[in-house]
Amino acid sequence: MDGFSTIYYINSANRLAGTTENFTYELNIPSGSSYDSVSVIQANIPVSYYLVQSGFNTFTLQEGVTSVTVTIPVGNYSASSFATVVPPLLNSASPNHWTYIMTLPNSFTQVSTGKYTFTVSGNSSQPSFIFTDNVNELFGFRANSTATFVGNQLTSENVLKFILEDTLLLHSDICDNGDNSILQEIFSNNSQSFSNITFQNPDIECYSRRLRTNESSVYSFSITNEYGRGINLNGLNVVFTIVLFRRQNFTEIFKRYIKYQLTNEK
Repeated sequence: MDGFSTIYYINSANRLAGTTENFTYELNIPSGSSYDSVSVIQANIPVSYYLVQSGFNTFTLQEGVTSVTVTIPVGNYSASSFATVVPPLLNSASPNHWTYIMTLPNSFTQVSTGKYTFTVSGNSSQPSFIFTDNVNELFGFRANSTATFVGNQLTSENVLKFILEDTLLLHSDICDNGDNSILQEIFSNNSQSFSNITFQNPDIECYSRRLRTNESSVYSFSITNEYGRGINLNGLNVVFTIVLFRRQNFTEIFKRYIKYQLTNEK
C-alpha cells in the first residue's frame, strides 16, 4: 500500500468458493481508504473452454408435425469436422428415417463461401432446423430462427463462425456500472485452443470502473461471453491484477504503475 492505491493479484485457484471461472475471493482493503475506482491492470485467461459447451449444444429438427432435439457432443470443431459429425446425428435422430447430407464447397475446386449446403432425401415433406441461441452460428443461421428446406436443400444464411469466444467479459460486484457488473471486456484476438489470452490495460483511468464499496472483504468474480453466458474453463484457473485508487490521485498512481511494470519485466 502506498497511500494512493492498492494492487491485488487474484488467482482463482485461491478462491474462497465457486469454480475457477465463477468464484468469490477475499480482498483485504485498508480500513478507512478513500478509493473510488477500480481497474484491471492485466489478465491471463486459459483458452480451455470449448466451442460447443454443455447445456448450449442442441437444436431442433422438425419433420412434418414431429420435432426432435439433436444434441451435439461437447468439444471443439473445425468447419470440416463439424460437417462430418452432424449428419450421422441428424440421420440417427430423424423420426421418419430421412437421410441428411452436409457439405462445404471444396476449396481446391470451388469458390469458398464459408457456408454449408444441407440436402435431404427419402423425405415426404420439407424439414426444418429450429435454432435458439446455442449452435446457430456454427450452422450459419441467426439465433431464434427457423430454417426450412426448399427443394430438398438448405444453404446457410450467414458465414459460419468457428472462432472460440472472441469476446470475454470479466464481471464483479466490486464495481458499480449502474446497469451491469462488467469489470473489464477482453478480446481474444483469435487465440488458439488450449493457449492463453493475455490482456494489458492500455489506459488504467479510461478503463476504470466506479468502486461499489470498500467496506466488504469478499467479492465475486465471473467470466462470461458477450451474451452473459458463463464460460467453462474446464478446471484451469484465471489470473488477473486489479488496482484500487482514488481518481483525483491518478497521475501519481500512473507513475507508480509504470514503475511496477518495469520492475516486473526485469
